Parts: sequence; C-alpha cells; structure tokens
Amino acid sequence: MSVSRIRQKVAVVVPTYFQPQVPDSVIRPILEGVFADSEIFVAPERTLAVVDRETRAEAIFRTAGPEDSFSRCQLYRLERNRGKAGAIESGLRELLATTDAEYIVTRDCDGDHVLEDIPRMVGLADSIMHQTGNALVVVMGGRASLEKPMGWVREEWERYTNHVLVNLIEFGLARMDRIFDRRFLNGQLPDIQSGYRVYSRAAAERAVHSLEQVPERKEVQTFACEFMPFADLAIDGAVFGQIQRQTLVEQPVSSYQEVDFAGVYGSLLAHMAEQMGVKRPRLLEMMDSHLPDCSLFFTDLRNELFRCRRIVDPDAPAPILPPFL
Repeated sequence: MSVSRIRQKVAVVVPTYFQPQVPDSVIRPILEGVFADSEIFVAPERTLAVVDRETRAEAIFRTAGPEDSFSRCQLYRLERNRGKAGAIESGLRELLATTDAEYIVTRDCDGDHVLEDIPRMVGLADSIMHQTGNALVVVMGGRASLEKPMGWVREEWERYTNHVLVNLIEFGLARMDRIFDRRFLNGQLPDIQSGYRVYSRAAAERAVHSLEQVPERKEVQTFACEFMPFADLAIDGAVFGQIQRQTLVEQPVSSYQEVDFAGVYGSLLAHMAEQMGVKRPRLLEMMDSHLPDCSLFFTDLRNELFRCRRIVDPDAPAPILPPFL
C-alpha cells in the first residue's frame, strides 16, 4: 500500500501518561520521538493524544511550541484517570466519531512503537480484509523478544497468560463449532499484550464496546486494554494478523515496576472466563496445563502462580502435576 493511501485511510490514538516522578526533561524528548515525522503516514488532524486533565503530560502538550513535533497532533482530555483502557476507549471513540478512517492504530507514548512499522501493519490488515472478506481485522506488532525490553519476570507472566487466554478463546469458539484462525499470525503465539495494533474500523467499534466493560481497578484497566478486546473480537469472529515489529532493548520509562502480576492476571482471567461462560474449574485446568511450561514455576515465584489460581477460585484444590518433567 502506498504512503498516500495509508495517509488517507489511517488515524492514530496515543494514550499518554507518565509517572509523576519522571521529569519534563525526560518526557519531552520521548514525545518528540513518538510524534516526529508522523504526518508522513498520518495527517495531524487524525493523530490523537489522550491525556488526563491537569497532569504534567497535558501541560507539556499545551505549552508546546511550533518547533515541537507533538504540537501538531489533536489533544483529547479525560476528566479523570481511567487507566490505559479508558484512554484507548475514549481515543477510539473520538476518532470513530470525527474521522472516516478505515484503520485506527494504537501506539504507546514511551517511544517503543516505531513509526516506520505502521505501513507494514496497515498493509497486512488491508490484505487480510480483502482476502477474507471479514470486516473485523486486527494486526498486532509482535515483539521478537519480551525479556530484553521488559525483564524475565514480566516476560514469563505474559507468555503464561497469553497461552491461557488462547485456550479460553479456543474453548469458547469450539462450543460454537468454530476455530481460532491462525493463518496470518506468522506461525507464532499471538503477542496479545502488545499495545501496538491496527484495528479495522469495524474492529475498533467492537473494541470500544469491549473496553467499556473493563472492571474499575487501575492495574486491571492498564492490562485489560489489550487482553479484553483481543478475546471479545476473537469470539466475534475477527481475523488476527501479526508482524514482527521493532522494539527498544530497554524502555526509557515504565509503569509496571510495582505491578501485582498474580492479582491482576488472576482477576483478568476470572473476568474473561465469566464473560465467556466458562466455568472456573475449566479455567483452572487451562492454567494448570501451562504451569510446567512456565519458568516461574521452578523458582521461588511458584507461590505467586498459586496465588493467581486462588484469585480465580479461593476454594481451588492444589494443582495436580507430574512428579517428573
């Protein structure tokens, strides 16, 4: 797809939040890198940064001068902090209402989502739509390595929960005599928790509805922004694609250092199972099936995996696992 066609078809939403301890001297160069040259692929009036009112991020946007690349995008202000899920929901809703974009891209504000990957992702989305005739299309920018940019612990939690969520989806689809379509995933496990995505317009509309259902808990809202739309769209029959995107070896800023992974993922998986009508004993079986594949199980973090199970079902018996591997 040519650059001119991409520019006609695409809009972008960038949920923008930085921890209070991150200084302006760090934030401004990061935002400069995120928005620099973005008008090559996306018109400024279709590029939307979503911020919370009366935050430093909002102040930096409002005081930006013409020399700042991020001064040219549109700014959408939220009345209260609703986590990343709320920011993406509001941004998608606004772009659906104010543009005729055929595809909407979600990018993070930390500089990890490289602008040059947009043409490949949008091109794959357009190809999938034309090959399958399906209006519900999502393309994810998959990461070559999860450990290098995020650390080993978060990598293992993401892989473990991605496997379980795919099992949940396959179980739900099988009851409707359908399968999870893997043809465009490049032979890989879907990188479900990658925030770099392209939604077709119809998929973006469905994602908005999904994100409206996110439980009111800040950490869950942060993780659910990728988890829940993926599951809901899969059950609705969407087709997913994936390309390998560029990613920073080390992220300059992160909001995940103090996350209670067991608590957040346990709550999310329980919520997703309930939404799909999957009974908790079946969910526990799926979780236990992937314990031997998870390296956390062979460390002192094993008890955190067990706590994740107890959040799903406080009365759950201990997992039955083989004595030898």
